[in-house]
Amino acid sequence: MTFNILEGGNVPLGILRDRRDIVSRVVLDQSPDIIALQECVGWESDGNRLFREFQHNVGMSGLMLVTDGFPIAVLVRDPFTIVSADSSTDGFWHGVIDVLVDDGSGSRVRVLCTHLHPRDTDLKLNEIKTVLRHYREGEPTVIMGDFNSISHLDDIGASELAEPTLIRHSRDGVLDFRVTQELEDAGFTDTYAHMHTNRRQHTIPTPATPESEFSPVRLDYIFVSGELTELIVSSDVVDDKDTQMASDHYPLTTHLNHAPNIEK
Repeated sequence: MTFNILEGGNVPLGILRDRRDIVSRVVLDQSPDIIALQECVGWESDGNRLFREFQHNVGMSGLMLVTDGFPIAVLVRDPFTIVSADSSTDGFWHGVIDVLVDDGSGSRVRVLCTHLHPRDTDLKLNEIKTVLRHYREGEPTVIMGDFNSISHLDDIGASELAEPTLIRHSRDGVLDFRVTQELEDAGFTDTYAHMHTNRRQHTIPTPATPESEFSPVRLDYIFVSGELTELIVSSDVVDDKDTQMASDHYPLTTHLNHAPNIEK
């Protein structure tokens, strides 16, 4: 599961002033084995107090990367464990977390969580190229997060988008799809597009931001390497009463069958 929670759930949104309890409820309802979070703003204060509280509330454990942008995090649920972890902010507006996860029976998968630059399309492309350097060919790998990029698979034209959205996702007025194309060229599969060949639901905005200046688009993704593509069971945008209020982004989930073993 990947979820951009909008500034840690600490800023007002719609009629709500504090959304952290709703964010926790969304995660509990979905009960993911692995979750990538973006915008864990303020969770690093007072010795990571809010991050520790969230881990306790949802029954998961993991790590958070504090960046010059917004903190990001990866958490896992027992019996899943994080075997090794690395992270980087070099060349990023936010950053990337790289964890090797064991499912408790010896099967391992590499998970990369990232939050790409919110505006500059050249910087977004450079960031995803840096993320891809963490991929080791032949190793089952999941890349997920808020890519702040529109997909080349979504059949969206520049004329369909409000100006603030177009500015963030284009070069010289032409939509820039290079981030998702770069991932596809590297052998990765967009799990949601793979399972929804026709209608695709946007991941931003939610009804909590009815006066948003941004057009409805997909910006949140879960990509899997070729080793995992045949194991995709489902991939869905979670749209319910809680997710409509919890953030300006909807969470995205992907269900994979048991992953193959890789070298430890």
